[in-house]
Amino acid sequence: MQPCADALYGDPGLILAAISIAILIPLINVLCVLAFHWVVQRGETDSASLLRSLLRNPLILSCLIGITLNQSGIGLPVWSAQTLELLGAAALPLGLLAVGVALDLRAIRGRGRELLGSTLVRFLLMPMLLLAALSWWPVPALNAQVLLLFAALPTASSAYILARQLGGDTVLMANITTLQTLMGFVCTSIWISLGQQLWPL
Repeated sequence: MQPCADALYGDPGLILAAISIAILIPLINVLCVLAFHWVVQRGETDSASLLRSLLRNPLILSCLIGITLNQSGIGLPVWSAQTLELLGAAALPLGLLAVGVALDLRAIRGRGRELLGSTLVRFLLMPMLLLAALSWWPVPALNAQVLLLFAALPTASSAYILARQLGGDTVLMANITTLQTLMGFVCTSIWISLGQQLWPL
């Protein structure tokens, strides 16, 4: 999300995107872990294993560490900035590479309903729910455009990694991620254009 916000809205959009990610990524990952445990254990919750899964989740840990470093004033060593920037730039290609390895086009035959449903939720239901919320709770134009961008982006490649870590259906997740990434070129662009018309800067 951050590269898109930076390219579209510059530093102000990048700051809003960073704040949104810091709040939403831990929340979303906690909900995902809870959902996985609920399904795998058929409604029974093992507090110890649930806590272990939360503490081992790399996205939750990285957000908490980053917030702690920022708020404490400790920060990161100056010399680490370039190294971390290179690692961050490689994260998305490596994630998509992992998804590509697990991709199985034959799985689409029997999982069309799941693929279609998840894609409709991602590119239609979520942006429309956000538009409905913004009609009741107006926010500044830039905030609204960044929120709509977040709502209309395809599923992140980290969803496959999370599914693999928690014992989910990795083949289905790989197909969902691939399909949504391809459709995102069109669908996300449409929502971005609509947001620019609804909330001109």
